[in-house]
Amino acid sequence: VRLGNVINTYNVFQHFYPYFDVVDVNWNNELEKALERSFKDSIPKDHLITLQKFTSPLNDGHIVVSYNRNSEWSTPPITWEWINDELVITNVLDSTIPLKIGDIVTEINGVTTVEYFSEINSRISAGTEGWLNHNSQILSLSGEKDSELDIKVNNETIKLIRNSYPYNSSARQSDYEKINDSVFYLNLNSIPMEEIEKLIPELEKSKSIICDLRVYPRGNHGFIS
Repeated sequence: VRLGNVINTYNVFQHFYPYFDVVDVNWNNELEKALERSFKDSIPKDHLITLQKFTSPLNDGHIVVSYNRNSEWSTPPITWEWINDELVITNVLDSTIPLKIGDIVTEINGVTTVEYFSEINSRISAGTEGWLNHNSQILSLSGEKDSELDIKVNNETIKLIRNSYPYNSSARQSDYEKINDSVFYLNLNSIPMEEIEKLIPELEKSKSIICDLRVYPRGNHGFIS
């Protein structure tokens, strides 16, 4: 299956990708590297990374590699951004975390921030530096729900827990919220369809329902129809 995935991916781009004369990539060499990695992949996430690294050199922002069992969609309640070659905390969404906006992160999980992001960037296909940075800021924080991420700030190691939804500081963290007696909010980026079904009696009483679709629905798009 892994080898078949790599070969199918190779052929799609070999015959239909229109930018080989623009992008500096040796597609046959990338095929060899992906096939070699496939022999070493032992779990689905390994193979996900293999396909991401395979397609990353094509520098096409429309390329996304995913699989339906990937559950690494949680982040710590912070955001960060590269500013003047330093990784800077830009939002802290939990007051119990000993961080503040402007703190500079020097290490992540025992390696320098540059090393950590170099690996993250190697998995992202992007046509511009801006799109690469946007995606890497999210992917660098993402992981299994309630898993840990260790960062070093001011020579102190801080343990973060991935217990939030990855987006940005403007995204609501709750799955739903009754704003007032006539307005109800549904976060379709995260709320399961089963939860919506339980809320139907209350939703029917609402004059307005706000459906947050700033990212993608999570198997709950049936609610709209």
